[in-house]
Amino acid sequence: VIYKATDGCNNVSQCTMTLTVQDNEEPIPVCDEITQVALGSDGTATVFATTFDDGSHDNCCLDGFEVRRMDAAAFADAVTFDCDDIDATTQVILKVDDCNGNSNTCMVDVLVEDKLAPFLAVPAGSDITCDVYYADIAAELDNGNGAILDDMFGIATYGDNCEAILDYSYTYSVDQCGVGSITRSWTVN
Repeated sequence: VIYKATDGCNNVSQCTMTLTVQDNEEPIPVCDEITQVALGSDGTATVFATTFDDGSHDNCCLDGFEVRRMDAAAFADAVTFDCDDIDATTQVILKVDDCNGNSNTCMVDVLVEDKLAPFLAVPAGSDITCDVYYADIAAELDNGNGAILDDMFGIATYGDNCEAILDYSYTYSVDQCGVGSITRSWTVN
């Protein structure tokens, strides 16, 4: 800034002063209070920091966003969730940076969900003769050994993006002539 002064006799004097303009005001972070995240087929979900922003602003300009889990030390462009995060509220911190090196944070509760159903493929139904039933299967089923059914007719295949538990049961009803049915049931949780 140049100051210039002139008196009544037209004498002029001036001085120069340097002003430094600084932005010392932190940005105002606005976070989603609760964010729901669905895991993908690989059992993970990567969520970018901007997802957690809900209208953060600054008096000059915003420069970017970073995020970290509450239990993590460093901020990054994104945070990753996995099957261990299901059915728990995970808190993350969103950091908002302005163009002049100021930053501020806010917190978000993240609810992680697994919306993908498990995969289950069962063997096709089949017919057997009475002789086969009596010779190989009847005694084993009467002793509670359903494994013989797996050996003879195949087993179910299953999977999930997170942990899957297979429940298996069988029932059978056969008359004295060897006519009837064996029903096998699988459930994946």
